[in-house]
Amino acid sequence: MRRFLALALLFCLVPRLAQAGPWVRRPGGLLVKAGFQYLSTDDRFAAVPGFDQESGGRFASGDRTPFFFGGKNRTATWTLDAWLGLIRGWEAHGQIPVYRSTFTDTANPNRPASSGFGDLRLSLKRRVTQGPIATAVEVGVKAPTGKSQGFGDSEVVPLGEGQWDAEVIGHLGHSFWPVPAYAEASAGYRVRGKNDANGFDPGDEWLGTAAVGGHLGLSRFDVRLGWDWLYGRTTEAAGVTLDQRREFMSLGPTVGYRVSPGVRLESGVRIALRGQDYPAGVTWSFGVTAQN
Repeated sequence: MRRFLALALLFCLVPRLAQAGPWVRRPGGLLVKAGFQYLSTDDRFAAVPGFDQESGGRFASGDRTPFFFGGKNRTATWTLDAWLGLIRGWEAHGQIPVYRSTFTDTANPNRPASSGFGDLRLSLKRRVTQGPIATAVEVGVKAPTGKSQGFGDSEVVPLGEGQWDAEVIGHLGHSFWPVPAYAEASAGYRVRGKNDANGFDPGDEWLGTAAVGGHLGLSRFDVRLGWDWLYGRTTEAAGVTLDQRREFMSLGPTVGYRVSPGVRLESGVRIALRGQDYPAGVTWSFGVTAQN
């Protein structure tokens, strides 16, 4: 039960890679995005095999099954992202999320909601090649700025993981211009630090994304279909290796509308396909971007 509460917010950080890509903004070019995501689910992808008290059946690791004791996870996430072109071929990115999350069950139907800032993410991207086929390399960190006091506490939903992460990501993309369409893919590795406060040492993770998209003719609409994948190594707690790991795979269509040359609106969903030690369900998203 305590692990599921700690994981209730982690799903909200997965979409970050889908906003990347190999293309780098010009020096001084700035793009800011304000986003909102909402996840409401009663299900999870099981971390380890177990027994479902409601159905009377057994489930294996990775099976989609209800939370124990009728648990319900409701999480709203507001994110603010900024991409800034530095010197030629270099781009910086930062993301700060704000959460409001509740996790209730029959054991505690009145558990209070948790609200506040989550973990800060920063990255630096370097263009390697440009043209119809573009490549780039990105390095990033996640700082434990979110409140993690509730990690492992059955009465509090934490807003952060309480440890540092570092990642390296390779990006590849192809523009089909003059056809207004593109395809891109990313692959990376995330090194996860240890939470010294509670002895929890999450396993490192492999990351992957793929997407296709483009404009709908001469209209102001554009579409994108993205796929995300995360595969983690086994974790440790208090020096003991646990027989569980974190995995998640999702598919998400997005529709955008260009209000003006510098302003764009978007709406989309992210559909959980498979996973392990992760909440299941559909995440709805909305966003607005502005650039100079």
